[in-house]
Amino acid sequence: MSDKLVSSSELARQTGLSKQAISKAIQRGELIPDETTKSGRALFELEKAKKIIGARSLVNEAQSRHEGLPTALKGGRPRLSPVDKNQTEKTSTDEVEDSEQLDDQRRFVKAKAMRAEILAEQAQMELDKSKGLLVSVEEVKKQGADLGAIIMTDLIALPDRLSSELSTMNDPHEIHQMLTDEINKMVKVVRTKLKLGAAE
Repeated sequence: MSDKLVSSSELARQTGLSKQAISKAIQRGELIPDETTKSGRALFELEKAKKIIGARSLVNEAQSRHEGLPTALKGGRPRLSPVDKNQTEKTSTDEVEDSEQLDDQRRFVKAKAMRAEILAEQAQMELDKSKGLLVSVEEVKKQGADLGAIIMTDLIALPDRLSSELSTMNDPHEIHQMLTDEINKMVKVVRTKLKLGAAE
């Protein structure tokens, strides 16, 4: 095991959360035990669990920032209170300045809301990555290239392994069975090599 396994109680102590908060995170699927004892006690890899909890905290914080804004400031045009008719005698200069101020406020609030959404998305991606639900494009490309190289090498070697034996066989069923056996062996070898590569 690459990391220290701890109970939910110890995880709560290490992260400063309550036991109830840890239990709720498990029920919601945000925390998945790495091992479970025979008695049913959940165990977690400490560092990995800390990363997941930290990422979830960022998500909650970013969402609360956005949800905490007044409705009129979450996007779109703010609703302005009706202006009393007695206050309509403003100069054109004052109106222009007020309009520019409102535009600045709207741009600031919109930028702040967008930043909160981006932070929430980044935190969610980090959470998914910690859970093993997210794989980088580079890793997928590398695995595909490795798989292609392994299959190509085994296919190229197939004629050398079988040519002498096939030359002495006349029964189509025996030839078919030999080819099937060799292909199954090759598949097993490919799977083993891929597992070893993933472990590295």
